[in-house]
Amino acid sequence: MRRIETTNLTNRPGFGQQPCSSSGKPPVMSKSEKLTATDSPTRESDMETIPVGTAQVEKRFNFWTAFSVAVCTSGAWEGWTASIAQGISGGGSVGLVWGWVFVSVGIVCMACALAEFVSMWPSSGGQYVWSANLASPKHSRFLSWVTAWCGLAGTWLAALSCGMGIAVQTQSYVMVNRDYEPKTWHAFVVMSPLIHGPLGTCFIMY
Repeated sequence: MRRIETTNLTNRPGFGQQPCSSSGKPPVMSKSEKLTATDSPTRESDMETIPVGTAQVEKRFNFWTAFSVAVCTSGAWEGWTASIAQGISGGGSVGLVWGWVFVSVGIVCMACALAEFVSMWPSSGGQYVWSANLASPKHSRFLSWVTAWCGLAGTWLAALSCGMGIAVQTQSYVMVNRDYEPKTWHAFVVMSPLIHGPLGTCFIMY
């Protein structure tokens, strides 16, 4: 990983001093220059990234673009169809509907909290960077390491849950035949090739 050289701008000669013209008097900005400086879209958070040597990320997504990407990648309806049988058998239609409402409120609160972290520390590292910044200096490295491994394990388990969802749906289709008696190991047999198939393609060189 290439290390980014940082420069402390406050140590530079003349930093914080008002620039002067050749006559020794401070330069006077015209009205158009004042409007340009005032109307600049650069935010204070963007200016804070300059002294630490962090490159500014070009912002291309608006609200609707980010919302559309989130809807497409969340897979809410696919996950709902894979787990609806457990919800109906456990709590019935009442538990399924109101459980969706209460869980949605909690997820919105969690999304608002994560949005604050993203705005303060925009990084591709995500959770382990936030853990390092929020924790005490004594435990920041350890908590960041644990958070990173938990995120990696969550990614693996998410892939397994997708295969398990497909296996359960396939088993529910076969259950249309009244002579079929579902077994737990049947879902495992269907899930195994779904998981090992994509893993085998990782070693193919293009």
